[in-house]
Amino acid sequence: MDTCEGAERVQSKKERKTRARSNESNLLAKQMKYGRLLEDEVFADVFFDWATGQSMPAHSFVLRYRCPKLADQIDDMRKKAQKGFFKHKKEHVPVHLNWTPGENISHESMQFVLNYIYADNEEFQKLVIVVQPQNIAEVWSWARNWDLPRLEKLMIQRHSKVLNSNTVFELMKQSHKYQSAPLKEQCMAFAHANLQEFISQKVRHPSDIS
Repeated sequence: MDTCEGAERVQSKKERKTRARSNESNLLAKQMKYGRLLEDEVFADVFFDWATGQSMPAHSFVLRYRCPKLADQIDDMRKKAQKGFFKHKKEHVPVHLNWTPGENISHESMQFVLNYIYADNEEFQKLVIVVQPQNIAEVWSWARNWDLPRLEKLMIQRHSKVLNSNTVFELMKQSHKYQSAPLKEQCMAFAHANLQEFISQKVRHPSDIS
């Protein structure tokens, strides 16, 4: 058999498997509420673990359908886990992602991101009011990292609603920390529009912003 022909057949087989997996996820999406699945750890094959001892389960087929970029990251880790004992076997190895607060997404923000990924359209707007102001910039940054544009927009909308003279300094610090340009622009626009109040607040809290 020609080498090129063999490579094409392998590629074709991969594409068929990818399409089949996508079709399966689409079918499941129509038949069930993902939010309920998130509460069930029985079939979980992905675990997000933090150094603080907190852990969150997830399901690779849901992540593949709703957040392919995160699913790719998990698949890479699964391939590494399958080396050694599982090298020549077909077992589906559960993946544990060990994250450190400050270096990776926090437990609080990841909890919201996962709820977003598992939510259906009816639940999206309810979720937005749950995220706390101090987590908005972090959620926005990871939404961008994992290619979740709708979540980015939801965070920008949420940010504009909680932005006021009492929150502007903390929100600006967070937007700077997570390099969230749209959120920082909102803070600057608010500061310019309320210049006198902004200056008086800064005088009272000089260490709140650099």
